[in-house]
Order: sequence, then C-alpha cells, then structure tokens
Amino acid sequence: MTTVASFEFVAGRYHATPWGRHVNEGAIEWPPSPWRLLRALVATGFNRLGWTDGIPSEARKLLVKLAEQPPRYHLPPANASHTRHYLPLFDAKTTKVLDTFAVIAEPMFVVWAVSLDGGERALLGSLLEAMPYLGRAESWVRARLVDTPPPEDDVRWCSAGKHPPSMGYERVDLLSPLPAEGYLAWRAEHVATSSKVSLDREAAKALEKGKKAPLKLSAKQLDSIEARYPVDLSELLRVETGALQTEGWSVPPGSRWLTYWRANDALESLGRTQFRETRPSVDTIVFAVSSKTVSGKTLQPLRRALPIAERVHRALAKKVDGASAATVSQVVGKDQRNEKLLGHQHAYVIPFAASTTSRDPLKHDTAGIDHIVVHVRGGMTAEATKIIESDLKSLYAREAMLQLVPVWVGTATSLDGLALTRESRVWFSHTPYLCPRHLKPKGRHTLFGQVDEELRSLGVSGLQTVEFEARQSWQRSETVMGAIEASQLATRWRSFTKERSHGPPPPRRQPGLGLKLTFEQPVKGPIAIGYASHFGLGVFEPAT
Repeated sequence: MTTVASFEFVAGRYHATPWGRHVNEGAIEWPPSPWRLLRALVATGFNRLGWTDGIPSEARKLLVKLAEQPPRYHLPPANASHTRHYLPLFDAKTTKVLDTFAVIAEPMFVVWAVSLDGGERALLGSLLEAMPYLGRAESWVRARLVDTPPPEDDVRWCSAGKHPPSMGYERVDLLSPLPAEGYLAWRAEHVATSSKVSLDREAAKALEKGKKAPLKLSAKQLDSIEARYPVDLSELLRVETGALQTEGWSVPPGSRWLTYWRANDALESLGRTQFRETRPSVDTIVFAVSSKTVSGKTLQPLRRALPIAERVHRALAKKVDGASAATVSQVVGKDQRNEKLLGHQHAYVIPFAASTTSRDPLKHDTAGIDHIVVHVRGGMTAEATKIIESDLKSLYAREAMLQLVPVWVGTATSLDGLALTRESRVWFSHTPYLCPRHLKPKGRHTLFGQVDEELRSLGVSGLQTVEFEARQSWQRSETVMGAIEASQLATRWRSFTKERSHGPPPPRRQPGLGLKLTFEQPVKGPIAIGYASHFGLGVFEPAT
C-alpha cells in the first residue's frame, strides 16, 4: 500500500535552497527534501489548522509513518533559471543577490511506501490542501492526495539508493529525518556523550581550583543538556531553522543525508515553447511588499489601505501616460474624453495583509500590508501587463519606501495561493465596506439591496444573507432601518481611512462596516464592492 501526493506549483516556479548552501551559489533543492516536506506539513498544521496546544497525537503518528521510509519522487519537466537583483545598501553601494528557481509546468508526485488508516489519511489530505507554499514563500503550491502514482516505467522517477538505476542519472543528496526509533537511539547516545563531556569539563575546572572533582552533573545541568535534543521526532520537526543555527548545528539534530538519483536533465528538460504555451492570459498581478529604509519604517498598517492604493493608482496613471487607449482605460478607468467608465472593467488596486484575518480583531487593523494585488476583471492588454509588472517597483508612504516585487502574473481563477482569490460560500470583510448610497429601510437602497446590486454588477449572484459586525455580535441586515450609528458597530473598523484624498467623498454619515456575506453556492474572489472598492476598501476574504 502506498500514499501518493500531488504538488502543483501554481506560479510555475519552485524556489528552495539546499541546507548548508548560500543563496548566491545558485543551487536548487530539487526534488524537495524529505526534511522540507515533513517540516512543511508541521508548519501548515500550526498556521492553517489551528494547532495551538502542540502537535496532536494523530499527527504525531502520521509523521512517524512518513519518516519511516524515504519517499520516491516523480519529477515533472523543469528548467533551472534565475534572476539577478542589485539591492541598495545604506552606503550608496549595491549588492548582487541571485534568486534561483526551477521553472515547472506540471505537477510533482511524492510517494510514501506506507499504509495510513482513515484518520491519518484524512489528516494528511487536510494538511496538503491547506499548504500555501513549499520551499520559499514565492513557491505557491496546490497539494492534494491522489489515488494512483504515475507509471513505474517512466524515467522521471527519483529514488534513494546506493547506486543509480541505470545510465543517465546524477546524484543529489537530500536531507531527511531519522526514523522515529532511530532518532530516539541517536538522542540517547548524544545525551550520554554530551553529559560525559560536560562532567569531564566540570572535573577539570574543579581540579584547577584545588577542589574535589564532581562525580555527576546536577539536575539543572542534565536538564540543559536534554533540552538541546528534542524529545521525539515530532518535536524535532517543530524547531525553527534559525534556532538550530543559533545552537550551532551544522545540520539538524537527528537528520541524515540520503543519496537520491535523478535524471541528468532533471533541471534542463522543459522546452521553452512548452512552458510559454501554458501561460494563461493575464488579469491579475500580485506584488510582495517590503520596507527597507534608513528611518527604520516598517510595513504600512492595513488601516491605511485606501491611501496606499491611491498612491499605487497615481503611480500607474503616470506610467501609462502615452500608452494605447485600451491600456489607459484599463488602468485609469477613464476613456479618451476623460469620462469615467462604467461596469468596473478597470483596475482594482487591493492592498492585502496575508499575515492576518478579519477574525483576529485585536491585530487586524495594525497588520502590515504585505501584498498588493492589481486585478482587471476583463483581462489586461499585453502592454498594460508589461507596464504594471515591470515599471511598478517602489512606493513612498510616510517617509518609508515600499519595495514592490511581482510574485504572480496570471489569472485570478488559477491563483489559489492568496486568500483573496479562493472559493468560499462565506466571506468576511478584510477592509471596511462603505455603502455607495444612503441607506433606506426599503428597496434597492437597503444594506442587502446595495450589496447585492454591487455583487451582480461583478457577475456574482446567489447572495443569501448579509450581516454586519455590531459591538457584541453579528446582526442581520434586515435589522437596519436606515442610517447606522457608529456607536452600534464594532470599534476596530473606525481606525481605517475611509475617504479618498483625490476623488469624491463617501455619502455623509456612512460608517465603515465589517460584513459577513453568505451565498447559496461557493463563489470565487476577488470580491471588492462599495465606495472606493477600486482603491482598497470593501475587500473581502474567504472564511476558509
């Protein structure tokens, strides 16, 4: 019995540096090591499945089984590639950094020769489906369990062994944890060795001072030695890489190097034409945002989504000056006569804080904007794509220079690595919603009527209920009989900037609302509606 997982790199790229190698060496860990795979599962459990009290017992059993035998890999055609970045230093110099990655157009399969029971298989399936990336954060992945592996006679299999299966293979060493029992034996041996070394050191110190040498270590000293070695395999996989390096480990404790054999052309097998044919039309570009300035300013808080989006929009408007009419209308939202276009067919600029969700009210408005999404519903012209992707590189905001790096260029329908574009039946406000018209107790001007009308203009139907976040609970939109007083609402939405600096103001006395939208059937994002929805307000995130 085998367990087979499929990993599709949705951005077409896989970024990962092997353990012990520097990023500027240009090495790619291909395939992903067993150590990386198990660590990714553990990280997903804590970050996505809500493991707050440690690794559950069912997950511990699963990790033990997956570590028992080295997995096999079925590698898709791939090419090694890289980009070079000359990053500024504070002394007016630059430093070159290589970003090396594998370009991949098909899924990778991983096969473990283990049999899982129903609970373990269900847990592994949940972990895989919730996994956002594998390798560096740019390596967005769509992972899942599959029933059968690829054919055995395929030359693209990569397996561990002392000798290559035939001619045409090259050696690659991958880091792997020891099996659970092997790790316990390794730990016992190293604890005993470290204890003896420490006791000898204490004896030498005592003799130098003319004192009697101790016969054993104190309980505190023994506890300190024990703490260097995690108690079991599951706890070992929890330890962060930085902590291991701080402790002075050249390789993780309880790990081993396994010799794998991959085809000689494993990173030279993807034809250029083949990959270009798979690239879809473009309607979405995602930028990762970082901040690095002398003043030490960090990422801008989510409550400033509107002014940040306005700055991005103004920067893009300058970039498309002189471009074709179609490109200008897509970006600016106005025709050749400078009249506003209808139908929401121009660019949405969506600042997004991937590090938080709206269900975290204490930190939501202060979370840093770490991504900016530019989305055009009808698709971008090639000219617009090139301008947005290539020319939008930095942004000044409150003395801080924000660096913008494109990490995704494609269609929203094929982008699952970002919550904004996922599919869900229930959606929550990520930034506050402002009604575009004054609220009235009946007709299309009610809260439900305005939200439903906005959604239908985007081609989204089937809205079932609208709820707004009051001070203590969620209230149905039917309870709203007119204007909503800010004192009735949850306070966390008050700190958001809610009026454009260049553009029409919102209707008077319109507070920012946190909404919960429930649909009859799952709908796919992005969803941005209401006042200033093209500038970062009225953005929604899925419940799952």
